[in-house]
Amino acid sequence: PKYFNEDLEGRDNNKCLGAKTKIQYIGKHLDDLRRNVLSHHPDFKGLKDTEVPEWWTKLRKGYVDEANRFQTKNPGDEVFGHPDVIPLYRDLRHRRGGKDVDWPDDPRVMVDVRMILLRGGGEVKFQNYNDWRFDHLLQVVDAPWQETKILDCYSRAGLYFYVQKGAFYMCEKGLYRTDEQVKKGFEHAVYASLHARSDNSVAKIISNILKNEVANKLGEDWEDLERVTSRGLRSGSVSQLSMFPNITVFQATALTGHSIGNLRSYLDQRNLVKALPAANAIHQNKSLYTESVLPTLQSISADPGSANEEVFKKLMGSMFTVSIEDFSPGEKHYIILVTCALSLIRHYRDIIKDCGAANVVTRKLVSHASNINITHLGNPYLKPAGVIEIWCGLINDDISKRKEIKDAE
Repeated sequence: PKYFNEDLEGRDNNKCLGAKTKIQYIGKHLDDLRRNVLSHHPDFKGLKDTEVPEWWTKLRKGYVDEANRFQTKNPGDEVFGHPDVIPLYRDLRHRRGGKDVDWPDDPRVMVDVRMILLRGGGEVKFQNYNDWRFDHLLQVVDAPWQETKILDCYSRAGLYFYVQKGAFYMCEKGLYRTDEQVKKGFEHAVYASLHARSDNSVAKIISNILKNEVANKLGEDWEDLERVTSRGLRSGSVSQLSMFPNITVFQATALTGHSIGNLRSYLDQRNLVKALPAANAIHQNKSLYTESVLPTLQSISADPGSANEEVFKKLMGSMFTVSIEDFSPGEKHYIILVTCALSLIRHYRDIIKDCGAANVVTRKLVSHASNINITHLGNPYLKPAGVIEIWCGLINDDISKRKEIKDAE
């Protein structure tokens, strides 16, 4: 049984341990015998600590194969092992054809995970601001991903994550570090609070958030709820990449980090240009080569020397509590913070539409605008929410015009 007491009686009679779990359990006992009881046994003679006897390699593979074959040939009520993870897609069209489907009713189309930066559930905590770089030519943030298991690092293009990051920085004080966090060396960790948790518990936190979202859509009693985990983010995004028109294996693996044989050792893993096609595909842009168009200070007359320059600076000062020097005015990451603020304003209407007027993000944004007594030059009696609404329209109009120009080039 999967959950059993000392008498091997299970809580759920039809749920059983999978073959891999059982062979790993036996392997741990074998390792314990080798180290503490049978260290001089001839079967272990001449073997390194990481090596095992040949008979164990054959037995391990043979047992798993036979156990799986038995389960296939003898179907019953028993459920062996952990159920397959459900890939989490952003759009139903990536699973089956048709656009006119009510996605909340389909278990494969879960949360709109725009933060596709997640690769492995626990590895997200190893994101570090020291590795980040804003490419002014490409107008893209390079936020490299660190694979902790294979000790590999590769470029990862952050195209449209500014509104999520801005909400995190504004609502959760994501750029503030306590003295204790600085002392422990977590000042530049993107998610400093996660370093107080193990890698596995971070993955569980993400899985639980996803499960809660799915349960809200499909109900707590949905039979496949336990199949929703953080691993589904990766399997869904990789599957989505594979279905994008004309994408190559080289382009897809530039973002996913998967190996493509010996060629990988010759590829420039930190080449941001190489990562852009897959980033465009995962964000469902029209082309693999769509150029990034970001909101600008000019669109709301907040660039240096313009009418709203000081007002916008005050608004940012109220929105973000910053203790990381790189995000201070004039420093290398300040442009990222400015883009986050502009993106929050740009998506003001979208957030209200998707999350309701009472959502915490837009309420906090308006609250900060009120704190600095934000006004509009053309209408000094306009309320702060009205000013944000006008700025929202100006930013979106500007982006639309610049996109048209780029598309025409």
